[in-house]
Amino acid sequence: MKFDARTANGIAYVAVVDGQVTEESDANDAISACWSYDTRLLFLPQSAISEEFRRLSTRVAGQFLGKLANYQVRTAAVIDGSDATGPWGDFLSEAKMGTDFRVCASEEEAVAWLTEDPGISDGR
Repeated sequence: MKFDARTANGIAYVAVVDGQVTEESDANDAISACWSYDTRLLFLPQSAISEEFRRLSTRVAGQFLGKLANYQVRTAAVIDGSDATGPWGDFLSEAKMGTDFRVCASEEEAVAWLTEDPGISDGR
């Protein structure tokens, strides 16, 4: 995966700009990117969400997000769940209210959520 440092509301965050989350080890790359930019905020666009991530039986989503939470990396993702059902739909419904990981409808909403409480997660 490739990452880019960005700023909103005076707060730095890291965005995935190329590649997808396909395995737990992708969390290591995301954590390293966040640390290299002195932030603990990560944005995942819709394009970074792989089929392996969506298929909860693979455990990719849980392992990836668990590792980010263990390293206190607050993560927001844009995921269209309008047609989601079953376990994936349940996961998305819960994630829309998350504190460590949140599913948002747009990049603007995701970035606003990431940068709303900088004292908790921006590495300062």
